[in-house]
Amino acid sequence: MIRALYFYFNKDPIATMELKVDSIDAQKGVQEGVIIRDEALQSAESAGNLTFVINNRERVMRGSAVAQIIDSAAAAQVQKELEKTNENLSDTQAKRSEFSPFYADSQNLNNEIKALIENDMYKYMGADVSSLSDLRSAVGNKLAQKNEMLSRENSESLKDIIESKFRYESELGKYIKNIYAGSSGLISYNTDGLENVFKIAGMTALTPQQILMKPDKIINRAGAAVSPGDPLFKVVASNRWYIAAYIDETLLIADETPPRQLEQGDVKKIYFTDDASASEESVVYYIGGDNLKPKSRLVIFELTRDILDYIDARNIKFRLNSAVRKGFKLPNTAIVARVAVKVPSDFVEDGFVYKAGQKTEKISLSTLPAPEAGYTYAIFDLSSLRAGDKIIIPESDKTDAFEINERDFIQLNGVYRANSGIARFCSVNMEDAVSSGGYTILSEELNPRLAPHDIIVVDSVNISENQILR
Repeated sequence: MIRALYFYFNKDPIATMELKVDSIDAQKGVQEGVIIRDEALQSAESAGNLTFVINNRERVMRGSAVAQIIDSAAAAQVQKELEKTNENLSDTQAKRSEFSPFYADSQNLNNEIKALIENDMYKYMGADVSSLSDLRSAVGNKLAQKNEMLSRENSESLKDIIESKFRYESELGKYIKNIYAGSSGLISYNTDGLENVFKIAGMTALTPQQILMKPDKIINRAGAAVSPGDPLFKVVASNRWYIAAYIDETLLIADETPPRQLEQGDVKKIYFTDDASASEESVVYYIGGDNLKPKSRLVIFELTRDILDYIDARNIKFRLNSAVRKGFKLPNTAIVARVAVKVPSDFVEDGFVYKAGQKTEKISLSTLPAPEAGYTYAIFDLSSLRAGDKIIIPESDKTDAFEINERDFIQLNGVYRANSGIARFCSVNMEDAVSSGGYTILSEELNPRLAPHDIIVVDSVNISENQILR
């Protein structure tokens, strides 16, 4: 006896917590979708090194130069000769400029070039260099005017140099292939190989297997060597984009009160899982796919904002409702499954049943109302009662007995509540429950047996019914 008391008072206390109403970022109902854009892929027609002449994600007009493919090996020597010629031309012009009949006109052009740069200098101080191509074009035009003017000067040496310059530039052009935008839109250097799989024209026929397709890799060929047929860039022609996903029809609820089934044309807010605060308002473009996957529908959402944030993404995870869920917050370890048996209520007396045998055994248990009138769920340790055992009503004829049948057993989810220091099982309704990060939120409305400030055992796995806690 003394030994038992010693171990009881020296064992680690069982951890408990006070039940509170709280919230978690729930992961229930996360959908996997695919992004579809109005995009066109541009591929290489020749081999060489790829150089972009505009910024990534810059908007271009149809026919605008986007990139160049340069045959570097062939162009290297010509480029070297051209640089020497430009230096020679610059030196010659500087030495005799004041004696040139075009001196005043040359100075005016120099001043115009200087003004072009200085007047808009503030534009180029940040990271946005999108206006540099306009500046480059304007300055290039002025320099071309100056060189063309000086080429008319009656100077054999100057004329020979300028003719050499034009010859090298023409030769260099043979080794540089300009790539032009086939349509107007936003340029993206990144391609994933699925641009021709996911097209707006055929998106209502997407299968569940296609929705789950993922790119092998994202390719950015800027500055790299390319071969004919290699994808170079894509042009996204519209800010309108789409998310397609197969979704359980029970989740297709409109954002209205009272709730109703989601329909084509409804406005629906969707929440992206990569950013708990990110959401977008969409329009339901299409609902179909009845024969492709039971109880699921192919749903296509149309969005018109933030295309730049998703211009390079193909797969996306999202929810149809807010991630934040509120209710009774419990650690997952507090919720445990226990076996109960359905017995007639008359056979339960003050939290006990009496098992018949050579000697009547009094068994302590917890009770819960059973759906069937006149019956009670009895929760107890499995070693106490088994199928085939009989229970009796105390101080009555023992022939009036109830035999426990295998079909009378049921599994219930619950927690151990210990408000009085004694662990008693309390069943919980897991409907509409959500779990995340090791915690579960239970609906307050569906769990009226629980209340704020209840004392709950934190880890219920090894807890016994009516166990005394300390």
